[in-house]
Amino acid sequence: MRLKFWSIGLLVFCFSAAILANHLSIFNFKVTPSSHSAVVKHSQIDSLIKRAEIEECNKHLGIFINLKAHSGGYRFYLIDLDSNKILLKGLCCHGSGKARFSEKTRFSNEVGSNYSSKGFYKITSKYVGNFGNSYKLIGLSNTNSNAFDRFVVLHAHSCVPATPVPVSICQSLGCPTLAPEVFHKLEPYLDSSTKPILLWIY
Repeated sequence: MRLKFWSIGLLVFCFSAAILANHLSIFNFKVTPSSHSAVVKHSQIDSLIKRAEIEECNKHLGIFINLKAHSGGYRFYLIDLDSNKILLKGLCCHGSGKARFSEKTRFSNEVGSNYSSKGFYKITSKYVGNFGNSYKLIGLSNTNSNAFDRFVVLHAHSCVPATPVPVSICQSLGCPTLAPEVFHKLEPYLDSSTKPILLWIY
């Protein structure tokens, strides 16, 4: 009986020690996702591929931005649509609207709203703007058809952290905005693609 008690106690101690070690980064038990399954549904992958065929865009790469997720966590995912692998992930701003700060993501297609817009976007020409290298976006859905007129573009800003944080991050005027480190890693994929890559905000 005493041996059984000590055995249970030892197991509890080892488990607690492992959790503490992981928290203190002595060991790293974090699992890096190898597929999209944890963050993007299979039906979403299929929908993006079908839309890419219609728009004559790249059917092998796709960008998914989940603005329903907390802004301090990963929202942006570049996915290899052939192997279902996450190639790149990062944080992403949502639009603040008329307020200086809006914790909750709200969506609008109205010019001047400063909110984010849901839907499929075609990533088009690269240019140098107020935030450095940027990419023009063409809204392909009824919910983001005014994106070009609203000057909604894909760019980076130093206020966006490269890795998750426990608090809400900065906000944009409707542009999907990435951390500079993530944006720089994304650029080669966009620049080397022979066809435009689709981006889906939801």
